[in-house]
Amino acid sequence: MKKAIRSAFISILMILMCSTVFEYSGVLPLRTAEAHSGRTDAQGGHHDYKNASGLGSYHYHCGGHPAHLHPNGVCPYSGSASGSGSSSGSSSSSRPAPLPAISKKSASLYAGASLTLKVSNASQKVRWSSSKNAVATVNAQGKVTAKKKGTAVITALIGSRKLTCTLKVKALSLNKKKLTLTEGSSATLKIKGAVKKIKWTSSDKKVADVTGGGKVKAKSPGTATITATTMGKSYKCRVTVKKRIIPVEDFYLGDSSLNLKEGHTASLTFTVEPSNATDQEITWTSSDPNVASVSQGVVTGISQGFARITASCGGYEDFCYVNVEQDFVSLDAQNALTYITYTGRCGVIAEVTSSYRYPMYLDAECTFYDQSGSVVRTSRDSLDCLAPGQTLCMRFDTPYAYEGGPAYASCQISFRPESCRDSAGSVTCVEMPSADCLSIRADNTDSEYVSLIDITVIFFKNGEALSFESRYAGCYAPGSSSTLYFDYPRDDDGSLIIPDSYKVFVGTSR
Repeated sequence: MKKAIRSAFISILMILMCSTVFEYSGVLPLRTAEAHSGRTDAQGGHHDYKNASGLGSYHYHCGGHPAHLHPNGVCPYSGSASGSGSSSGSSSSSRPAPLPAISKKSASLYAGASLTLKVSNASQKVRWSSSKNAVATVNAQGKVTAKKKGTAVITALIGSRKLTCTLKVKALSLNKKKLTLTEGSSATLKIKGAVKKIKWTSSDKKVADVTGGGKVKAKSPGTATITATTMGKSYKCRVTVKKRIIPVEDFYLGDSSLNLKEGHTASLTFTVEPSNATDQEITWTSSDPNVASVSQGVVTGISQGFARITASCGGYEDFCYVNVEQDFVSLDAQNALTYITYTGRCGVIAEVTSSYRYPMYLDAECTFYDQSGSVVRTSRDSLDCLAPGQTLCMRFDTPYAYEGGPAYASCQISFRPESCRDSAGSVTCVEMPSADCLSIRADNTDSEYVSLIDITVIFFKNGEALSFESRYAGCYAPGSSSTLYFDYPRDDDGSLIIPDSYKVFVGTSR
């Protein structure tokens, strides 16, 4: 009985709660709860006996909204009365209408380009305008056309409502103002943002030409100006064309060695690969210009010796070894000899001086004749090295002096000079006469080793050559010294003859 009374009390309380009148002051006292399990009835209501929603034993789920009540029988989402089947799942008819909206609030275009702006949810005619027609214009359909660099505000007016789009117009520009190309190469010029037709021209097609698509082709070295014209404005690019660089891949001389006479010339041949290499300049150098000089591949022999000629091209080097020999002409050398003779107890002596340009080996023969012209005797002597400008002496035995034979009436000396690879060394002599001899100290003042030092002394008395004596000094090394002693001559009975004069001759070779 108590359980039945309690159930009746709860039912009455629920009815009172559902029938309570709420005051409406423009704000609905909406109370909702999360969805929970259970079915809705034909009116969109839902029994919640356990009050799981916190809204009581009955609430609504109109239009898929969260659980809610219908104060005064009115759905707070649709505004329609509850209790009829037609209002159980719909709430769209009383929603607020969406506001008009513009498709872009900001945009950027290059001059000459265009875009179309649109307004959605417009219930009235849209009127379009631009804040700066010089920068951008807009037509009645919302098509915006960019004119020149700047900023313009495009406005859409719907009734009293204004919608705007800020448009930034960028100027057209050529992608390059300067361009450097090599012969045969190409590059493409473009105008950023250009939408109109572009006319391309070249100031010098022989240097650089341009296609209708802006492709520049380098023709030959020089400069040209490429001009692009669009929308009444021109854009220029200065093109510099450089000669095509073809590197040297190999370089070598035609000869690795060369024999050349002094004063003579020879041209060296060479090969550059490939034959059309850009830089074929050759640098020529000589290891010893005093022996052989070189200019533009022409080698000149200067003096006897060896030199290495180096040729460089494109990072490659090659060499030619030159052996310069004396251009010795015997007849010229013979004509360059002068000599004087004098006779005495020691025979016929010839003082020979050379004015020839080269050192020479000199062989001489003296022929003695009697009064009838018949040859009585011949005598020979030689010099190992007679240097240019040097004077040395030669001695020839006479029939009278050594054989006691018939006296000679005359004599004739013939010289046969030959090429000599040696050169004269530098040796000085200090002469120290004494009571019975002449001592000579030879000093090697040369910077090199001297292989031969021949010192000859001739003693005179009353103009007659009394004696002729030659000795070798041993001061071969640079800076060394050697002392030699030359005795005064004696007569037939062995008595010492004190000479009144003497001559010293120093012959050297290295």
